[in-house]
Amino acid sequence: MDVSRKVRLENRKMSSWLADNIVTLIFIVFTVFGFIVSDGVTLNYFLTELSSRFFRNAFLVLSLIIPVVAGLGLNFGIVVGAMAGQIAIAIVRYFNMGGVLGIFLTFLIAFPISVLCGYFTVLAAWGQIMYLQNMGTLNTYGAHTQIGMFSVASILVGGASTQKASVKHAIIGTILFNSMFIISPEIGLSLFGNALPGEYFRTFMVYGVIGLALGLHVWRTNKNDIDTLVN
Repeated sequence: MDVSRKVRLENRKMSSWLADNIVTLIFIVFTVFGFIVSDGVTLNYFLTELSSRFFRNAFLVLSLIIPVVAGLGLNFGIVVGAMAGQIAIAIVRYFNMGGVLGIFLTFLIAFPISVLCGYFTVLAAWGQIMYLQNMGTLNTYGAHTQIGMFSVASILVGGASTQKASVKHAIIGTILFNSMFIISPEIGLSLFGNALPGEYFRTFMVYGVIGLALGLHVWRTNKNDIDTLVN
């Protein structure tokens, strides 16, 4: 009896670990597969692109940790913070201020704007400023629209859930998610002779990751409720 109970506990731990890390494992396998089938991606190119994308996006993904820890879940309200950052950029550029002083002034202006808009975890505003500074361009009406979706997908890829998130999840997720963005077009080009299928796959993965994570959350909640009733 003790042996069978121990086996059940081990199986339960294994299934729980797989449920917590299935998305991360999928992206690791996908990245490795991409390197195997893609001829156009050298290690130097991959690492250069990855480092650029990581420093561009990491701060925005990190800004999601506070809402999750505070019990708000995967809050797409970071889009509001991103808009506050863009307003600050527009103000600073209107007065033709640049350089280091301009950057610090943008951070300073973004703080009260994001608070006024009701989004105090201000990290999103600062993250958007850093992102756009790295990009070098600002799409006035659309730069903020995809921030929430991509940031949420990134932190979920790192192993976070609607109830838990950490710096480790944000960093791992940012690395793996951006690896997928680099590799996807090359996979499409190598397998189909056209990079477009890879672009479609990237979009599918963004929505698929979020849907899978939310589905796992519902499954885990129902399972815990059933275990509680049984016990």
